[in-house]
Amino acid sequence: MLQHDRSLIGHPFVLQARDPRRGLIVAAASPLARTIGIAPGMSISEASSLAIKGSQQQSIVILDHDLQEDLDALCWLTDATQHFSPMAGIEAIASKVWAGRSLLQPQAILIDATNLGPIFGGEVAMAESLRQWLEKQGLCSCIAIADSVGAAWALANYGMRSLAAKALQQQNQQEGPLLELVPIIVSKEESRALLKELPIEALRIELTTAQTLRKLGIRKLETLLELPRNGLATRFGASLMERINQTWELAEEPLLSLQEEPEFVVEQPIEHPTNHRKTLEEIIRRLTIQLCQRLMARGKGALRIVCRFDGVRSVPMLLQLGMFRPTAEVEHLTSLLLGQLDQQWERAIEVNKVTLQATLTDKLTWQQPDLFELEQVTHRDAMARLVDGLSCRLGRKRVVTPQLHRDPQPELACSWRPLTGRRADGKQQTTSRKLSRTAPQAAPQIEDPLRRPLTLLQPPQPLMRVSTATDGSPIQFEYQQKKGLVVRSWGPERIESGWWRGPSQRRDYYRIETDEGRWLWLYQQLSDGHWFLHGEFD
Repeated sequence: MLQHDRSLIGHPFVLQARDPRRGLIVAAASPLARTIGIAPGMSISEASSLAIKGSQQQSIVILDHDLQEDLDALCWLTDATQHFSPMAGIEAIASKVWAGRSLLQPQAILIDATNLGPIFGGEVAMAESLRQWLEKQGLCSCIAIADSVGAAWALANYGMRSLAAKALQQQNQQEGPLLELVPIIVSKEESRALLKELPIEALRIELTTAQTLRKLGIRKLETLLELPRNGLATRFGASLMERINQTWELAEEPLLSLQEEPEFVVEQPIEHPTNHRKTLEEIIRRLTIQLCQRLMARGKGALRIVCRFDGVRSVPMLLQLGMFRPTAEVEHLTSLLLGQLDQQWERAIEVNKVTLQATLTDKLTWQQPDLFELEQVTHRDAMARLVDGLSCRLGRKRVVTPQLHRDPQPELACSWRPLTGRRADGKQQTTSRKLSRTAPQAAPQIEDPLRRPLTLLQPPQPLMRVSTATDGSPIQFEYQQKKGLVVRSWGPERIESGWWRGPSQRRDYYRIETDEGRWLWLYQQLSDGHWFLHGEFD
């Protein structure tokens, strides 16, 4: 899931990934990029050439695809959908990429909506509430409700894909009112009629199977269903028949809920529904004690916790926590949960059940510290509690850590990741080393960590009236209506971005010292000769 970026609106962009055999390929493409012929699986060089030849004459924006960030965002979103159903999970992928997909990773959320319609005023109201909630998250959703997992998946992924692409294209190009994406809600008879019009890729079959079927002239499910079942099983194996049966409700398909093991879920039914805050706080404390006892018994700590308040014919209230390190401390978790309750108490509901679950855990590492490491261990634990508290109060996406990337373009050489609720094993690889500060009279050398400024300006600020020497180095410039005189300069250091990234960036960077004693990082853009201030050395 790509983080919402307003600067991408109106521009075709793609996400690139590295294939072991083919090099850089398109992992995902925006609707605008698809309109000029760019498709997932295409090489980046081919995609760039299509953008140049396209009628729009726009260079595509190419971004690196972060699979782990995608999975992390999808899992957090799945946890949050428990506002609508206690049974929510991500799609179970096969060992090979499905036809119509370019990435071997989950891309859809499955929710069990059985008997939940009356709480929202009907299934239509429930689906519309879900759509509006996702829209507030900055997401355009394709929602379908059907009697089977396979049918709902097919209708959401293929029944609404063209409508979603058209809506996003209208939004990007700002052409007329945005097309309303009304969720698809069908009965058993209606779903079978709609499914027949979908392409064979809607069955979640392997790419080789889909290619063989298309070579035989079978492109829609309607044509496929007319063939004898025995012949299909003989020719294509049991997997194709299993997908057909799952889609047409002839075989059950389990929904894999995104929850931890059952022993890490505790709940407290309330006989007489209440919205009394002190009562709910006491229930949270008791459930936290029970959960921590179960975690400690298994030698595990919680990295992510969801607290769910079920109401009487009302939308549940949800509290989510992400931790910096695995923890099973009762006082720490209780304070974080009560802090979350303070922030959401405005929409208090009549609660008839409270559920507390650890949706992501990791092993608690018990290690005897060395004699002189006791203070470091104390500071480490205090740091973890501080990060947890800040993330709980400010939001996990505002408490972040830098991650370096091998990218020649300085503003793309670093990205930011939340410190709490991390997936995989939950551990963080940190390295500590002492950085020697260069004396003011010496220029940062290539091996010096401070050859790059600690402060980067986003975006780079334009400089006016720049005077240069015969070798091209800056002598004088004007910034924010103030003149700056260059005392010394080092450079140029040429930095170029790859041609496969779209519009190439060619810059000559200079490290300078001004008459005021400031150390700045300037560059000249070689395409037009303009100068910019990009950073300052502290």
